[in-house]
Amino acid sequence: LISTAPVARRWLLRRWAAPRMGSVDAFALLVEELKSDDIVDQVAAAKRINTIALGMGAEKARSQLLPFLRSCVDEYTDEILLAVAEAAGGLVQAIGGGEHVGSLIPLLEALAEKEETIVRAKAVQSLVMIGAQTPANVIQEDFMSLVKRLSAGEFFPSRISAAGLFATVYPSTPAGSRPNLRKQYEQLAKDEMPMVRSAAFAHLPALAAVVEKEVFLGELSPLFNELSVDLQESVREMAVDNMVKMVEKLTPDEAAKYFGAFFDNVSTEKCSAMRVIKAKNFVKLSSAMAPARPMRDQVAAYLQLMSADLEVEVRNAAANNLGAFCAKLDSATVLSQILPVLKELSAEPQDPAGVPVAAMNQQVREHMAENVCLLAPVLGREASINELLPLFKRFLCDELIEIRRKVLRSVAPLVETLGAEAAEQHLLPDVLIWAQDSQWRGGGPGGGEDIPPP
Repeated sequence: LISTAPVARRWLLRRWAAPRMGSVDAFALLVEELKSDDIVDQVAAAKRINTIALGMGAEKARSQLLPFLRSCVDEYTDEILLAVAEAAGGLVQAIGGGEHVGSLIPLLEALAEKEETIVRAKAVQSLVMIGAQTPANVIQEDFMSLVKRLSAGEFFPSRISAAGLFATVYPSTPAGSRPNLRKQYEQLAKDEMPMVRSAAFAHLPALAAVVEKEVFLGELSPLFNELSVDLQESVREMAVDNMVKMVEKLTPDEAAKYFGAFFDNVSTEKCSAMRVIKAKNFVKLSSAMAPARPMRDQVAAYLQLMSADLEVEVRNAAANNLGAFCAKLDSATVLSQILPVLKELSAEPQDPAGVPVAAMNQQVREHMAENVCLLAPVLGREASINELLPLFKRFLCDELIEIRRKVLRSVAPLVETLGAEAAEQHLLPDVLIWAQDSQWRGGGPGGGEDIPPP
């Protein structure tokens, strides 16, 4: 093997070393390939770290493999470091179990301090995975000191990584030490670097899930409100997502008290991404605050998002939740507040010259078409015949074939509400007329499949 060309030698070692020559040769192959000039060999080697560690045995994995990986961190490309960070998260059993997790800390700490975002994030993810397999005393001995070092890091990548570890160490932290730990987290949430504040905000729901209820309400909720109005859009844009996760732990009264004002203010938020997330989660969030804040009181805010927001993506997200939102309302509210707006929005848009513009706001009208029949169970039979059927027929006759298809595909709730006799009388004739139109059914060349009548 000594005289064999390097590529051939690596191939022979890969094939024979692990099964036939023992762990020392497998480790030698790993060392050679990680120091190779061939990126393919390096990546392949990094992905075999777990297998090689198991073959080496726990003691040699701790004494040889981990120190070697740590010594080479500054030499690897980001692609290799990412693979190493991922592999490190699965090494707990290979190094002898959770009692020996301290031997992994130097490697993962070095990776958590790297400037490349994906490498840092993977290192933190691996540390969290490892923490779940680690005894409380080891977490306090090894993880706690790691969090302190990263939090106090001179360069912002360290502090970004620290923010992701507080939820791992908090549960095993003695009650007397918890206030200081929360203070460290608060300092990160108020760091001068927006990237650090953003990282702290991103991990706030995970910390909220493990702290005491009084800490959640008294300390983390005010911190949420502060970060939700951060001057940096990159920080505050995750606020609605965080609210979705955090209200799950609260009663409706608590959710309304601590998050209601923020929820209302999102409608005027300049960051359109926040309004999109609010629209997508409107039903879930408003339901979490009901009955402390009745659903009927949220109608104006919902209609603002669906009909008046300047961003079409916001309107689309709101319209896609039309059926789910109306299912939370009473029939009188739907009749008096929702249907008038739907009738206005369902009309084919006109340009300033009065000419129909079929493509204008098309997606919003498509979402309305596939949701409108879901209002029938809320309205009941008579109101569906008198108020909802005309809206259904308007969509059924729309210029855009996709709108016609979507309203017909979703007709079942309307049919069930009307009953067989009323459906046959009021609904079936119109469906049959349009079903006989080949262009309507197929949409012309490449228009898609036929839609059978109900």
